[in-house]
Amino acid sequence: MSDGGGSAFAVAQQIGKSLFLPIAVLPFAGVLLGIGASFSNPTTIAAYGLESALHPGSALFSFMLILSNVGGAIFGNLPLI
Repeated sequence: MSDGGGSAFAVAQQIGKSLFLPIAVLPFAGVLLGIGASFSNPTTIAAYGLESALHPGSALFSFMLILSNVGGAIFGNLPLI
């Protein structure tokens, strides 16, 4: 066999390795975005009766906004990944 086949396989492996991180990050970003957006939504907060714990200005509400923003930033920059 020629050496060209092995070289092409090595290049394909490198491309596969470079795609592993972006694909692995997407579920994590989706979970962050889903939890953060759900529990910073006023309708969801009212439906579950969490107004006392998740009101604007509380630490937990701010944390949920951070989760939502981090997940949104990852999905917003998806073409760069």
